[in-house]
This record gives sequence, C-alpha cells and structure tokens, in this order.
Amino acid sequence: MKKFFLAVFFFTFFLHQNIFAQQIHFGTDKTISRAEVAKMLSFIYFDKDEIIELYKNRNINFTDSDASKWYDKYVNAVYNKKLMSGIENRFEPEKPLSLLQAQYILDRINSGDKTKIKITDENKNKNISYSLWTKLFFSAIQNLNCGIEQKKIIVLAAPSQSKTLPPNYIITSENYFSCDGIDFDFFDKSIEVLAKAHEIIALISFDNEFELKNCSLLKIHGNKAYVKCPHVKRFFDLQKKISPGVFDLKIRSGEIIGADQKNDIT
Repeated sequence: MKKFFLAVFFFTFFLHQNIFAQQIHFGTDKTISRAEVAKMLSFIYFDKDEIIELYKNRNINFTDSDASKWYDKYVNAVYNKKLMSGIENRFEPEKPLSLLQAQYILDRINSGDKTKIKITDENKNKNISYSLWTKLFFSAIQNLNCGIEQKKIIVLAAPSQSKTLPPNYIITSENYFSCDGIDFDFFDKSIEVLAKAHEIIALISFDNEFELKNCSLLKIHGNKAYVKCPHVKRFFDLQKKISPGVFDLKIRSGEIIGADQKNDIT
C-alpha cells in the first residue's frame, strides 16, 4: 500500500510539473457573454477610435446598458451594424451566448462560411463555450480583411503590479495593449490572442513559460534580478545568481530559470 501511495505521489508531482509549463487553452469550460461577443463583432468593422466616434451619437436605449458599462460602446456599434439586437427593451449583455444565437451571428458575418454548428431542438438553447465561439469566429472572418489577427505576446506588466498603468491596459513584449472588458490577469505569461492593432479582442491560450530575447540584466538584489526587457524595466525572481550582461532569458512564472549570455554590458 505504501508503494502505491508513493507511486501516486510521484505521478501527481511529475504531472503537475508538466502542466506547469504547458500551453493551456482558455475558455473550454467558460461561457462567453453577449457583451464579449459584441466587442469582438464591433472590431470586424471598426477600429477603437471609430467605435468611440460612433458612440458620440449613441442610438441605443436598452434598459440594461448605459454609458457607465464597459460594453455600452460595443453594443452601440453592433446594433448600428444590425449584427445583434435586443429582446424588447433589453440587450441582456451578461447573458451567455447560445448555440442558436452563435450560428445566427456567424451567418450574418459571413454567409459563405461553410463552418456550421450542429443545431438540434435539444441543444439550440445551450450555451456555447468561449473557446468554441472564438474558434468559429476567427474562421468566419478569415476572408474579410478586417485586421483582426492571431498573435502571441508576453505580458510583462499589468495594473495589479504597476500603479502607473491605467485599468484595462497591459505592457507586453510588443508594447502597450488594451484589454477592455476582458477580465483576466495573465501577468508573466505568454498569451495567444485575437487582436486588432493594440486591442486584445479574445484570449486563445496561455503558457507559464516563455523566452525573452536580448534582455539587459542590470543588477542583482538578493534573489531578484533587475532587467531591461522589451518596453519595460522590472524585477524577476532569480533561480541562481548570474552576473549582469545581455541574455536570452527563459522565464517560468516570473522566475528566471535559464540565461543564455549574448555579450557584456559596456
């Protein structure tokens, strides 16, 4: 019996270690709200400045959405494009998107897209998962030339760690991104996203482990390293002490676990 428990312990330990550095797909067990969908749809036809400009002449009067809500400007945009509508005088922004609603919207985006959800009387009102909707959405817009692209970025600073960052903004390996209405904090992770310009529209996957190229390790404070990396200077935990220099850094959950030195600082 003791051997059995030891075997289970080591199996669980190594499984945890593998998952720890594994790319994790986001949203397989999460629904997507009508508000989140409204944001994604609005970026098919507009950029952020155009959405804000259109909002100056707000022409929606839903009782469950107003100017204090992050999603109100996106609801206004999709309503103008007749992509989404309400039920009587309500938009139901926080209600999950159903399979039937998802297919209706996909057909409105691109009627020529051959990807179809298998709809039955039994499942039509069931909620679609965040990950499935994102996959179908990206497939439907492939030939629309709308500027939405799939990309990987590394989150290097977020409002919860930096008082200088405004809400809904992060600093990444590709500079600033806005993540308006997306309620996640993937600080010190590599994330795969759908984005338009520097606005994150949806999250696809994330990984605790990533590599940062050509970083200047400026100084060491105990077990922390002060590093100049793309677009930000910040501290990382340090697994073992290294001398200042220029490195390609391998990082896992905020800790430097590997450093390939490129050249010395002059």
